[in-house]
Amino acid sequence: MSHELSFHSPSIQAPDTPGSSEGGTRHLALVFFDVLVVDSVSYLSKPYSERRRVLEQIINVIPGHSMLAQRTCISVGGPRHTLDAERALRRIVATHIADYEEGVVLKADNSLYRDWQLPWIKARPNYTSVLIGAHAGIVD
Repeated sequence: MSHELSFHSPSIQAPDTPGSSEGGTRHLALVFFDVLVVDSVSYLSKPYSERRRVLEQIINVIPGHSMLAQRTCISVGGPRHTLDAERALRRIVATHIADYEEGVVLKADNSLYRDWQLPWIKARPNYTSVLIGAHAGIVD
């Protein structure tokens, strides 16, 4: 069985503290990664891929103020893809951590909201492992 995982990198910048080297230029930004209800229409029973498509149609991106979470799809499934997926995940997490972002959220493209068979996984610096398909990969 093959699945697509989407990796999201939420990044919200907090205001600078007085005297910081940023000169007070940083501010909060909204980062959207999912949509659940639009105009009283529930998307809870729709797969993530459809929810993301709707989200991309309704969000007005304003650079530095409102944005869509970056999305990277990695194919996982079967032993042959597991090692490639693990390497890609390590690279993605390392990049986001080096950029001082909180981490990444892993979602199966076909998962429903609150899907217990395909749950979301949040990978952050203080997490030591994540599940990739049926195999565990270590994130440093």
